[in-house]
Amino acid sequence: MTQELLSKQPGRPTRPRSQALHLAVMFEVGFGRLRRMMGGMQMVGMREVGMVRSLLVSAGFMVLGRFFVMTRGLLVMFGCFLVMVCCLF
Repeated sequence: MTQELLSKQPGRPTRPRSQALHLAVMFEVGFGRLRRMMGGMQMVGMREVGMVRSLLVSAGFMVLGRFFVMTRGLLVMFGCFLVMVCCLF
């Protein structure tokens, strides 16, 4: 009965306006968080850029190490697959 009250033509269901409102609220919350984050950013002087670069290098080494661990796991799985195929034939 509520769908018929919301629709302009009787018997034809329409989308409630709450979906559009939900989308608008989601965008407002997302952009509000972005604005708060950008407001909390501080200017970085040229002296501190070297420290940031060293942190990025250490993060890069961590990513590279994780890549090698993942690759090793993939090779182990491939080796197990080959053993399984050899046992079948």
